[in-house]
Amino acid sequence: MPAAPATPAATSTSPATAPALHDAPTRTTDHAAQSPGDPTPTLSRRSVLLAVTGTAATAGLTVAVWKTTDRGSGSAGSPSALQPSARKPTRTTAPPAPRKPGQKLWSFQTDDKVKTKPTIANGVVYFGSNDNNVYALDAATGKKRWSLDTGSVVYSSSVVVGDLLYVGTYLNGLYAVDAATGKRRWVFGDGSIFSSPVVVDDVVYVGSSNGHFYAVDAVTGKQKWSFRCRKNGDVTEAPVVVNGVVYFGSDDDHLYALDAETGKRRWAFPVLDGVNSAPVMADGLVYVSSSRLYAVNAVTGKQRWSRAGAKYKNPVAGNRALLSPTVADGVVYVGDSIEYLFALDAATGRKRWAFETESSVFAAAAVADGVVYVPSADSNLYAVDARTGKKRWAFHTGDDLESSPTVAGDVLYVGSNDHALYAIRI
Repeated sequence: MPAAPATPAATSTSPATAPALHDAPTRTTDHAAQSPGDPTPTLSRRSVLLAVTGTAATAGLTVAVWKTTDRGSGSAGSPSALQPSARKPTRTTAPPAPRKPGQKLWSFQTDDKVKTKPTIANGVVYFGSNDNNVYALDAATGKKRWSLDTGSVVYSSSVVVGDLLYVGTYLNGLYAVDAATGKRRWVFGDGSIFSSPVVVDDVVYVGSSNGHFYAVDAVTGKQKWSFRCRKNGDVTEAPVVVNGVVYFGSDDDHLYALDAETGKRRWAFPVLDGVNSAPVMADGLVYVSSSRLYAVNAVTGKQRWSRAGAKYKNPVAGNRALLSPTVADGVVYVGDSIEYLFALDAATGRKRWAFETESSVFAAAAVADGVVYVPSADSNLYAVDARTGKKRWAFHTGDDLESSPTVAGDVLYVGSNDHALYAIRI
């Protein structure tokens, strides 16, 4: 088991100067500017009353004294009949200090790496692990509700719609599972599904490493249609479905747009070196990365702009890859294969700032309330100011982070290669 992560320190530093990104075809050169005593003797009632009245007289206070009954019972009145000023004070306990941003709320240990993006639904966090299991945990406490052994590594994120959870497995196809109990409802296919599914209008859209993209009935698990990619290119990343169109990338070096109802191709956009990220849609543009980051018109499939990563120190090696974009408020946040997260203008691709980590940024960042949460292979999750690119705090885990974080309220959930899922106050 990996050691528990140290409590992160809250710091604020300026982003380091980053290497220049490159528009196509012109190279740009702009730079980014956490022994007990004796037993107490027993006093008679008279002694007690004398002590009380004597003390009160000395202090000049008024004290209520109860009477002995005249009816021969010999019992005294209940102490509860005393006036409030004479009752025993209530003991109070100070509330615990509130958690600061960047502090761990809880963690849950699995038997292998956690690379999937967590899904939060109805107070439950769902995620998969390389230990072949899908887990359901109480989102507030981290206590396990159930786990399902799929017999295969789970790279896919889960999707919860109604009472069903949908998740892909590395070897055993697409699962539909009762979200409350973890009981399997149906399984589609028997191949590798790295891609996270998307569910729209009772249809599950998912890609496979067998070179096909599928539309599956969400209730029955029956295939509605399939689309074969060129050269049987693998589909390993999640699709996006908007306005009746399905967008996804393939290892056959294309970004596809298909009719969601029929599976007929609307257009195919060529990219370099295969698609290595899930496409993201915003303001009529589809953003997808390969070795470059592309912005493509969602209707026509025409390129709006593209951007290459920074140059390697060895010029023969070319440019660094840009990975896993996230779009929020007119800005694209995208990591590179070495050590940076870039903030780019979503309309033009122009660089706004760069934040330096100590290793690759493989997974997509999350953006909430003006903060960008960046997972890095340097074992840290960074909280970065979305406007300035300055670090607010960092949370350290025991190994690389390849899981995209999920924000729900004031809590962030993220998996780590140290075999754990973390809940962190933000």
